[in-house]
Amino acid sequence: MTTQLWIGVGFAIVLVVFHMVAFFWAPYQTPGQWNILRLVNALCAGCAGGFLIGEATLHITGEIATGVQATIDGTAGIAIFLIVWFTYQKYIPSPTLPEAQNLSVPEGWTFKQAADAIARQNASVIQYFGFTEAELKTVLRGQELQSDTAIGLLKALRGLAATNAIREYEVSFHKPVYEMRVRA
Repeated sequence: MTTQLWIGVGFAIVLVVFHMVAFFWAPYQTPGQWNILRLVNALCAGCAGGFLIGEATLHITGEIATGVQATIDGTAGIAIFLIVWFTYQKYIPSPTLPEAQNLSVPEGWTFKQAADAIARQNASVIQYFGFTEAELKTVLRGQELQSDTAIGLLKALRGLAATNAIREYEVSFHKPVYEMRVRA
């Protein structure tokens, strides 16, 4: 193989590796990252095509509007660059999940069971600080809860217990752990 072919294969390998890293490292890109990905893809494809194919030329003429024509001339590398650049899919925003949190507390659940369920649905765990065993085993009345955040749900659990069965507490989140601390 000639040096030119090795360079072309190198660009093709860089393109494939770059796609794998970009896919697994950031599956949902921002618009800025998407544009950089578009440019790097076009450059790598153009360089790989230019070195592998060589001096092949391209001539494309198309009508943009009535009476207005555009012509693109170039070698294979420029042609592949332009094809990738102009046919690259538009940016698609990443899916956004609703911020609302819901929990249906069944009749007879304890305070600890309900709090642990909230943490589980958010792929987290809870650490309890200052709670007595009796507070953690306090039976809650069954009810549907809804809040903007999981912290809001955790704070609302106290209202499902008998009056003063659970002391006031604060909730904080340090990914992936919710900390519940009894107020002093």
